[in-house]
Amino acid sequence: MTILSALIYVLIILPLNAWIAGAIYFAALNAGPLARPAGIAWFVAFVLVGLLIHPTPLALLVALSLDAVFFAWWITLKPTHDRDWRPELARMPTAELEGDAVTIRNARFARYQSLEDITPHFEDRSYSLAKLRAMDIAVGNWGSIFMSHPFAIFEFEPDTPDAEPPRIGFSLEVRSLRGQGFDIFRALFKQNELICVAADERDLLRRRIDHEKSTQIYLYRLNLRPETLRVRFHEYLDTINDLAETPRWYNGITTNCTTGVYRRYKANKPPFNWRVVINGQLDAYLYKLGILDQSLPFPELKQACHINAAAKGLPDQNYGNTIRQGRPGFDQITNPNDPNA
Repeated sequence: MTILSALIYVLIILPLNAWIAGAIYFAALNAGPLARPAGIAWFVAFVLVGLLIHPTPLALLVALSLDAVFFAWWITLKPTHDRDWRPELARMPTAELEGDAVTIRNARFARYQSLEDITPHFEDRSYSLAKLRAMDIAVGNWGSIFMSHPFAIFEFEPDTPDAEPPRIGFSLEVRSLRGQGFDIFRALFKQNELICVAADERDLLRRRIDHEKSTQIYLYRLNLRPETLRVRFHEYLDTINDLAETPRWYNGITTNCTTGVYRRYKANKPPFNWRVVINGQLDAYLYKLGILDQSLPFPELKQACHINAAAKGLPDQNYGNTIRQGRPGFDQITNPNDPNA
């Protein structure tokens, strides 16, 4: 029994309370001056319980009793829409459906002078589901082989052949507070709510390409059947409406930019894979499934779909066509301003 208790204590109790120490630091004391010593003291206390009482059933009982007190408090923390948000995240988008017509309220088209100097603009945008024709995925990577930020862009038939197709992007992300940036550790401890931003693709791409110097963006066209494409779009509409009605916590592992979307898939759900959670290799996984263009080996496809150089500093007009022109999977895209098109 002592050996089993020791294994439980070392493999389960101590890692659990290392996480609780982080929760004390971020959630209980808001990373204030007492947060670090309090978190350290909590974890050291559990180490001492194991050493002084020894890893016996009594030590387990003492540890679990203390953990129960913590979790009794933890479950009282509830997400809310009523906080001092960053201006570009202040409005939750919603969607209204009437037949084939969809109206997205509070679609964002922010202008970024820098990551902190932002002019947010929100508007209502209307689309016809009958004209929905494509879904792209943009993958932002900042040099990590483990983590990236994917977001979806849906494309509709233009009203005239020479017009740029209407596009709307959706990005599931942290809803940060005013003056607050992203912190991967804070994101594990009920510190930020979840938002699904509905935005012009130029907003989502320019923020990352023009102002996040370490971020590289790869833009892929997805090979989806029309019925799957429509389901995916409806899933995003359901997501923004659900989050507008019921706030939820963002979690860097269980409810992040990828897992939060994957969990909502209803039809033609791809098999679960570790790259859904550790999503730095998500595009390689989609390629393996045949969802991305197969005309090139994946390393060559990824290089061909890297858009930073083409997109940086582009004007609004024909932005979307320009960054897609000539890339694998976008063969039908032409740029009316290109004399060779």
